[in-house]
Amino acid sequence: MTKLLDKAISKLRALPKEKQDELAEVILDLTEEAHYTLTAAQMAEVAEAIDEADRGEFATESELAALWKKFGL
Repeated sequence: MTKLLDKAISKLRALPKEKQDELAEVILDLTEEAHYTLTAAQMAEVAEAIDEADRGEFATESELAALWKKFGL
């Protein structure tokens, strides 16, 4: 085990049990070799997004500001 991983685990152990379980789930998800397959609808959305980018169609500064505001950022 690396020193950095040992330090991280030590910090995790100091957290409340609920938070430990929450973070453990994230770690397990990150280390699993599961592959996600997009649905046909999702593939179509990705293709459309690529086409928009190829056409230079990006969000404006005001659209981005509104999005950040919506999420309190």
